[in-house]
Amino acid sequence: MSASARWLVGIAVAIAAIVVASVVVALTLGDTETVFDPGTPEATVQAYFRAIQDGDAEASAALFTAELQGRCSTEELRRSYQHQEDFSVRIRDTTVRMGVTEIDVRIAISGGDSPFGNGYDMDQLILLVQEDGEWRIMESPWPSYCPPAPVQRSIE
Repeated sequence: MSASARWLVGIAVAIAAIVVASVVVALTLGDTETVFDPGTPEATVQAYFRAIQDGDAEASAALFTAELQGRCSTEELRRSYQHQEDFSVRIRDTTVRMGVTEIDVRIAISGGDSPFGNGYDMDQLILLVQEDGEWRIMESPWPSYCPPAPVQRSIE
């Protein structure tokens, strides 16, 4: 084999090794899920979306404030989770304002079996407060629906 042929074979082997290493790294890292420390607002949001994926209305409702639980029946929640498509959630940012923790999430909803995808992304702000030492969700986030709190008007 000539020197130039050996050189070309060496380059081909190096390129193949780089491709194999890249595939191994991609498969090893993949879409690893971040696990948040228990007792944090992020862990509460993570537990909420896990309950949604599991169709567990009781577990998701347990993460709501007492006031929100009073407006939301588990049967209503169960119905709203019934026809849920596959989705994934990424926590983008956490901010604390005046005793309320705001967690900005991006929800990626799959588009079914189409090779071109009919999915979409949406952003949502989830509000949490501490209640009895636990982080609780204040308003019903996607896909839950709870009726709004009644408006209190004073008659003067």
